[in-house]
Amino acid sequence: MTGGSFDNAGDMPGVSNRDYKGAGGRTVSSVYDWFDRLSARLRRVRVVCGDWSQVCGGNWQDAMGNVGMFFDPPYGDVGRDTKIYHHDSTSVAAEVNSWCLTRGEKQSYRIVLAGYRDEHENLLEHGWTEQAWKANGGYGNRAGNKNCEREALFFSPGCITKQGKLF
Repeated sequence: MTGGSFDNAGDMPGVSNRDYKGAGGRTVSSVYDWFDRLSARLRRVRVVCGDWSQVCGGNWQDAMGNVGMFFDPPYGDVGRDTKIYHHDSTSVAAEVNSWCLTRGEKQSYRIVLAGYRDEHENLLEHGWTEQAWKANGGYGNRAGNKNCEREALFFSPGCITKQGKLF
């Protein structure tokens, strides 16, 4: 690997025990040190998996204090191939959007919703912010992806926009 990119498909990212530049250009003494710091940072984080409507049902999150959630539902675009996921749905994106709209009003909720800009731009009218991005690769881009410029992340009003160092 040279110049921050992979020269060959078989190259692996920095998994050595040598010093390397971490986030913000700081030198990290080893990948083990980096994971120790990450582990400490995430020590009190709860990861919950499962059907989104079961995980997010009820109001149990309210008792947790600040809650961070990241949603990346299947695209609701009915013109897409609906057989790309094992359990696929074109309605989940709209259901998640509706849930986010209601819960996003709470300042203790830090919600990020990934999807197509035109699917979730209604959130902008309610104080959400948007970060557009362009998908550069992945399985869906093998023949060129005309939708790659539709991608965006939407952040609820409770999200912190400027924060100190990760560690």
